[in-house]
Amino acid sequence: MLSPKDYGDSHAHKKVEIENKVTTYIQGKNGLIGIIIPPCEGPTNALEDLHRTIAEIAIKQAIKKEATPE
Repeated sequence: MLSPKDYGDSHAHKKVEIENKVTTYIQGKNGLIGIIIPPCEGPTNALEDLHRTIAEIAIKQAIKKEATPE
C-alpha cells in the first residue's frame, strides 16, 4: 500500500489541508465521508447542492436503519 511519502511532500501537505477543512464525518457504506463546507457568504448553487446531498444521505440511512431488524 502506498503512503503519503510515496507521493512526495506536496501530496502529504494537500492531504493535511483537506483534513483540516473537514467539518464533520458521515458514516458511509464503506467508511467515513468527510463533509467540507464550500466557502461562500450567501446561498449559492454549490451550498444548495451540499445541503440536498447531505439530506439525501441522511434520509437513505434512516430508511435503511428502519428496514434492518435489530
